[in-house]
Amino acid sequence: MRLVRLASLMSALEPSTTRRSAGALRRLAGGDGDDAPAKLAAALHDENWRVQEIEACKDASGKGPLHFAAWRGAPKNCEILIDAGCDVEAPATGEFSYGKTPLFFAVTRCRDATVLALLARGAATKIVNNKGQSVRALAISHLKPETYRAVVDAEEADTRPWINWRETKSDGLTYGDLDARFLERPLEPRDVVDDVAVNPTTHISRRGAFLRKNPQRQQKQQAPPGKPPKPSTYAPSAPPADSEALLQAVSDASDEVETVGALEALATAWADRKGPWLPPLADAVAKVVPRDRLEAAAATLGEEGLAARLARRALGGAPRPPAPPPPPKAFQRRAKTPAAPPVDATLPPCALSGEPTWVDDDVGAVAAAVVTAKRVAFDCEFSAVPDRVATIQVALDDGRVFVVDGTLNLDPLVDALSARRVLGYGVGEDLKRLPRRDWSVDDLQRRFPRHKAPSLQRVVAEVLGEYVDKALQRSDWDSRPLSSEQLRYAALDAAVLLRLEAAFAT
Repeated sequence: MRLVRLASLMSALEPSTTRRSAGALRRLAGGDGDDAPAKLAAALHDENWRVQEIEACKDASGKGPLHFAAWRGAPKNCEILIDAGCDVEAPATGEFSYGKTPLFFAVTRCRDATVLALLARGAATKIVNNKGQSVRALAISHLKPETYRAVVDAEEADTRPWINWRETKSDGLTYGDLDARFLERPLEPRDVVDDVAVNPTTHISRRGAFLRKNPQRQQKQQAPPGKPPKPSTYAPSAPPADSEALLQAVSDASDEVETVGALEALATAWADRKGPWLPPLADAVAKVVPRDRLEAAAATLGEEGLAARLARRALGGAPRPPAPPPPPKAFQRRAKTPAAPPVDATLPPCALSGEPTWVDDDVGAVAAAVVTAKRVAFDCEFSAVPDRVATIQVALDDGRVFVVDGTLNLDPLVDALSARRVLGYGVGEDLKRLPRRDWSVDDLQRRFPRHKAPSLQRVVAEVLGEYVDKALQRSDWDSRPLSSEQLRYAALDAAVLLRLEAAFAT
């Protein structure tokens, strides 16, 4: 296996143009078929995946391939990923799962075989997640007695200090399965204590207990008086073969992060079907997932991706209370919002520090540079052809800026960009035109109120004190060759984002 990893590292300078996306790798890692381990091992070797790239393939909740393998109960896949160099202690970083290592995900899904496999590979047990739960506190009610005993033995033999994420990354909510040794409050007469677990839960009790402890997370779903819910007008077509099992996984999920993973798998299975698949699927999800958990999952998923659309549609399909009556007309007058003054064109011009690189042959080198860069920003210029980009611009923290021809096979580059955090500005339409992926975009425009979001030109003027000339914005981006002025204009829109992020930080 070490030779395989070395060969992968040596060939990393020539990434495969057929490498799968980050989401596809996570799904492959979570595969539980008899041939799943062989497929995963072959993919890691044949597609030249480096350990840094594997671990960068995280979803919106901070779960990477090893977390997915543990969550889905695939011990052999876990071993393959650990042999490839993945960190068995890597914590998830989502708001509702911070500090959960792969071992936590295996325990919460009652994956005894996977728990034993991870313990055999040295997985740490002296960790408290941001809910206040430890592996041992969860194990008492989630695992078989012999597996629980193995967890206790591993904890007692572990000489490493405790890590308590509840102290620094608490989500502020109340849960069961808490570790009494790290309880933030005194024990109460109503508390049930088993070994170190305070109020251990079962699969059935978890469904209602969370809402009772956190009523602020609950939102009633009721139709307006006298108005029954509007039925869906879409007739569902034939679902994927495993649709029922995937929907059951969404229903069985015990917390937000499990719901996120289940929604991603469900949305991916349906996405390739022809016809309006989203409305009927969202209706089904809304019926089996409590609204509070669906809201939390939607917040974790963010704005982009198939699972995010599914969660939002499922929430939007639920009937809402009637709107309050409008105020009297005397109070409806609104002062017109004055138009923003034009940006001062006499400011010093915003310019690149060097010339951009035009890429019209192969995107492999750019994709490789994206993987190793510390900070990356991107932007697109649109083609006159619907749903296509004419160019995609990539700026790196080392000063290099690439303008990539949109007529090329962009999959390797999009895979590299979507597998990591990237900067953008108002990129909603850009993402719609690029190959579909699960993106992790820090959209700087979202740092402003939606109804007051300024243009990039105005932000640069007010933050950097420089003027961005937008005269070429609507030029012919499909023509070839592009002029040097067009290349510099396109590159600047990506490069300036790195400067803005640095300015915002200070």
